[in-house]
Amino acid sequence: MPNYSNIILITVDALRTDRLGFMGCGKNLSPNIDNLAKDGIVFSRAFASGSSTPYSFPAILSSTYPLDYQGPQKIEKPRVLLSEVLKEAGYLTAAFHANPFLSGVFGYNRGWDYFEEGVLATGKLEKKSVVKDFLRIIFKELTFSFWPELFFKIKYSRYRKNEAAIGFKVKAAEINKLAQEFIVATKNEKKPFFLWVHYMDVHGPYLALENYYENRPYTFEEAVAGSYINHLNDYGRKKKLRKFLEKYIPKTISLYEQGICCFDQELGKLLDFFKKEGIDQNSVICLTSDHGEELFERGGVSHFNCRLYNELLQVPLIIKIPGWAAQRIDKKVSLVDLAPTILNLVGLEPPAVFKGKSLFDSAEKPLFHQAASHFGVGEISRKQSIKKFGKYNLACQFKEWKYISDGIHEQEELYNLENDPQEKNNLGAKKPEIISQMRARVEEFKKLNPPLSLLYEN
Repeated sequence: MPNYSNIILITVDALRTDRLGFMGCGKNLSPNIDNLAKDGIVFSRAFASGSSTPYSFPAILSSTYPLDYQGPQKIEKPRVLLSEVLKEAGYLTAAFHANPFLSGVFGYNRGWDYFEEGVLATGKLEKKSVVKDFLRIIFKELTFSFWPELFFKIKYSRYRKNEAAIGFKVKAAEINKLAQEFIVATKNEKKPFFLWVHYMDVHGPYLALENYYENRPYTFEEAVAGSYINHLNDYGRKKKLRKFLEKYIPKTISLYEQGICCFDQELGKLLDFFKKEGIDQNSVICLTSDHGEELFERGGVSHFNCRLYNELLQVPLIIKIPGWAAQRIDKKVSLVDLAPTILNLVGLEPPAVFKGKSLFDSAEKPLFHQAASHFGVGEISRKQSIKKFGKYNLACQFKEWKYISDGIHEQEELYNLENDPQEKNNLGAKKPEIISQMRARVEEFKKLNPPLSLLYEN
């Protein structure tokens, strides 16, 4: 086994690449991420397998696609988690995170000696009431149609009494504390370790630095911009609401960027701890994100919309390997290849069920992405699977072309990413021969990786 036997996987929820200094952003939001990139292998064109956590993590931790087998509702056999492979090989394994979609409910607790999952809660649970739900809908419809500011003022008064309504996220400092305690407690073990830490600081609802570090109460502007501007996605057809919320767009973007600053500061502390303990000298350190974030490129915000555009799919990917020179690799790669690469680096053979290959393979291959209607925690039955995945979106990008088969809206899209990196000009009607080629790639992919809805068709 190589002398860099420890593995540290750092994942950040909803982190866009274009806000990072090493990817060309000049705002100095991420000095510690940038320093890690200076010493590591940077994959400048890395992409997630899906546009939200349930559709990206099957690729990251099991090297499978999100709609394989049971879909993202339950990560179970025949899927094999990276943690299971490493534990069987003699690694001490530990995971610390606070994302409910990565919980034991969905099968992500397999293969860990230590598995700590925070609980994200926005308040007390209450009994379902058809009458109350109906009244809430009527209230939203009326206020969003005529008096949107009234809705937010009522909500804001609640924030002032219960700041947890927005600030419920487990902070990076708490995740760091758990990771550091694990390392200190197990430093005399004879085994190498695999540590996975996942951070929610960049994810919405967005927080100002003062909210994050000083527990300062939220202002009305922060309450609207940080959280409820998400109503643009669901109620964007309401003209009064859209006009009201559009005033807060610059503040929303600013708060998102402040979340990057919050995470980056805590990452610097964690990396300093690694150096102090001397474990950075014999550890493979990987940093990536599960997906990006839409920031009004298409009129919405966040990532719960099943879209497969690259502001949601492109992710940072840095691998720091002791003894390896820093370099930048510009070919397109998929996170489905991350787990096999990690195993190769520590001298282990990936299991046959892994679908990815090494990131360091020279050949450029088509990348595939999937998304379907979002589901809630607990919706894990086969009946739900059939219902939720009857229609889905599937995208393929290869070289300069990006093709999207939108099964939800029953349409096709084609973009030349060299000339149109923002994916604004759909060339589907003008390039029938390219559409045909890309469609054939997608059909071949579906034969090799039949989506859940096809597996369960009668």
